[in-house]
Amino acid sequence: MNIRKMMDQKVINESNLASQFKDDNLQGFYKIVQQYDEYIYPIMKANGWKPILFGVRTVMFTFGDTSFSRRGYKKDGVWCYPVDNKLGLSHYERHSKGLMFQIAKLSTIVTYCQVVEIVQMMYNLVINHETVRKAVQQAHKLQVEFDEYRYYQDHAEQKKIKAPFLYIEGDGVMVKTTIGDNKRTDLAHFVIHIYFI
Repeated sequence: MNIRKMMDQKVINESNLASQFKDDNLQGFYKIVQQYDEYIYPIMKANGWKPILFGVRTVMFTFGDTSFSRRGYKKDGVWCYPVDNKLGLSHYERHSKGLMFQIAKLSTIVTYCQVVEIVQMMYNLVINHETVRKAVQQAHKLQVEFDEYRYYQDHAEQKKIKAPFLYIEGDGVMVKTTIGDNKRTDLAHFVIHIYFI
């Protein structure tokens, strides 16, 4: 009898369940934002920042398109939104860094149009190919910056060596070439010898 009752029940609608989980995630997000805003309030005031307004901001995260309220502070003509900084959001940024990372990663596998479709299906977020292009450009810029940083790390100034004796040996030669007006090129070769006693 119990088995028959179980078989007669309707199947749970997975999309309704996912929607409920999404609402729970958003409520958790709002709670985290509010807690951080309350935590940072006395710290900002102690550092001379004046709370001016509660601003609302709308941003797309991987867990949904959400609007949240946070305090804005002003000091010496400069505005600061600590909650935005905590979330890693730049001024006027409409998409979170986590979402942009996933969009850029997807673009390495499928076309921009397919990325738009996947994001719509997986996250129920509406983006366009321009958002995908922006994510790819940001990823490229970060990669270039990382490569430059790594280059300078590898070529950082070496610690200077103090040696009691230093010998520099040099030699030069002039060779015939087809380059230049005089058809001759000077080549130089130097060797440095460091002796520790």
